[in-house]
Amino acid sequence: MTHDDDNGLPAPNYTQVPNFIIDEWMKKLSSAEFKVISLILRYTAGYHRRSASISFNHFEHQTGVSRKWVRKCCKKLEKLGWIRILHGDHETSNTYEILVKKEESLKNLDLGYSTPQSSELKNLDLGYSTPQPRVLSTPGVGYSAPPIKKAKKEKEKKDTSPAAAAGCRLSDFLLMKIKEMDPTFKQPNLKAWVKVFSLMMDEQGRSENDIKAVITWVFNNDFWCTNILSPSKLEKQYTALFISMTKDKENPKAKQAEETTTKLKRIEENKASATKFLLGKRFPDYRNSMKMRDQGVDCQSNGASEMIGYAIDTELFRKNLQHAYIKNQQVARRTSS
Repeated sequence: MTHDDDNGLPAPNYTQVPNFIIDEWMKKLSSAEFKVISLILRYTAGYHRRSASISFNHFEHQTGVSRKWVRKCCKKLEKLGWIRILHGDHETSNTYEILVKKEESLKNLDLGYSTPQSSELKNLDLGYSTPQPRVLSTPGVGYSAPPIKKAKKEKEKKDTSPAAAAGCRLSDFLLMKIKEMDPTFKQPNLKAWVKVFSLMMDEQGRSENDIKAVITWVFNNDFWCTNILSPSKLEKQYTALFISMTKDKENPKAKQAEETTTKLKRIEENKASATKFLLGKRFPDYRNSMKMRDQGVDCQSNGASEMIGYAIDTELFRKNLQHAYIKNQQVARRTSS
């Protein structure tokens, strides 16, 4: 059997991979996780450095793993203590640092092979025509990985985009509405709130005025005002909330009918409460008495009459009823003496 020179692997220029990944973890890792750690090792240990910036676009094209699963895999690898992720902003990619138990630097390790030349990378057929990420540049040819310590000390750039400004206004408005109901509400992470609102406007096409209108409607609704207490919950239920708000505007009669039903229910509850309260109560003087009427409880005291209407809030109705009873008792005692 003859050997064809065109077959076989290229000349050895391999990336050093820790044995325990292959010996102990290959059967435990999913195919996506193994691909992701292999790519990170390729652009860190493969170039004799601890860290490298790799875009999600490059992960997708090199591994065939979707962006969503790349994120999940990176989180698991970070949890295992194999890598550290330094998150970039919207202009720069994340930086991935491999973590080793020994204190010696990768630069001092004898990996037994030479670093791949930039010409090899230029001739590599990746099967797509997107711009190459910066990570492909070879050290010493115009690119070096950013120092990890400096990356930590760099201040976050303030987002001055219109969506971010609108997100700040919406966050303040939502917080104000919540604190109107509960002044002791814990101060939230407003940066996270702004990010959610910006996402709703940039990626979902929501307008600031529409979102503000929905928030206003939510806090006028007895059910939703206790369930929408953060932008994430608002974003999750936004479509249902917007449709309900639109229906209320288009059909005011239905809303009025709902309010009437609620009012009648409250009146019946207050009537039942008054009946139970007055049952068995005795008033020694007819001038100091309490009688149930159609509109409410008529509280008479020395010729003066005061009506406690059934339509008011149930809790307030009970307080007024108790107060009127105590007042009648006091007047009755003075009259009898």
